[in-house]
Amino acid sequence: DGVIDEFEHVFEVLSKYEKTITIFGSARQPQDDHVTTSAYELAARFAKEGYAVVTGGGHGVMEAANRGAYDAGGDSIGFNILLPHEQSLNDYTTENFQFEHFFGRKVSMTLDASGYIFFPGGFGTFDELYEILALQQTMKIPRIPIVLFNSEFWGPIHEHIHMHLLK
Repeated sequence: DGVIDEFEHVFEVLSKYEKTITIFGSARQPQDDHVTTSAYELAARFAKEGYAVVTGGGHGVMEAANRGAYDAGGDSIGFNILLPHEQSLNDYTTENFQFEHFFGRKVSMTLDASGYIFFPGGFGTFDELYEILALQQTMKIPRIPIVLFNSEFWGPIHEHIHMHLLK
């Protein structure tokens, strides 16, 4: 499948949901720490409010968020990516799609979201954050809430953005 085929499938998936919240974060975070516990609880709350929770469909924070929405009886969407050594789909999605192209997956995770929540993560999480900030700054996507969860992790980055990038 090409990127166009991936987009067509994702448009079909997302058209079923009135409200979505996209949650980003590390695939390597253990399921029993405060970050993943918080992702689980927050996703469950959003699911109970009628939001479909969208993640990258992997493990760590993504699994915790999908599981929170799933356990709350809500819609739990996983947009997984085929990688050689990691990133298998977690077991807590009510709907999912596996991408071959990062570009298609990245666009799909930002498409029509009502908000973005970023938990601590690695390069992929940072890539998504800066992409969304750039798209909002250039008015290519609507301004919607961006929440950076865990001030200990995000505080220095938030400070850097305000001191250097927003000037």
